[in-house]
Amino acid sequence: MTRILNTPIFVVATIYFVVDGVFSHVTRPIAVWIGKMKLFERVRSWITSLRPYPSLALFAVPVIILEPAKPLSGYLIATGHFYAGAVVFISAES
Repeated sequence: MTRILNTPIFVVATIYFVVDGVFSHVTRPIAVWIGKMKLFERVRSWITSLRPYPSLALFAVPVIILEPAKPLSGYLIATGHFYAGAVVFISAES
């Protein structure tokens, strides 16, 4: 019985990670282009001047806040709210 239940979970997890990888591959050139803009030069120098714990908080807090939004987007899509789920997923992924 456990094997029967694990198969759909494995399939859903595989699809999720494939979509996540494809989306990251597509957005990488955009992130590199934005990072090279002179507008963000001061922000880059500020981030590199941070000590270890403030820099950890700078990157960990958004992940902690946005990571639960991904399963929420899956729930919205599964319950028939495709566009709302897609917007939540795209917002949480970026």
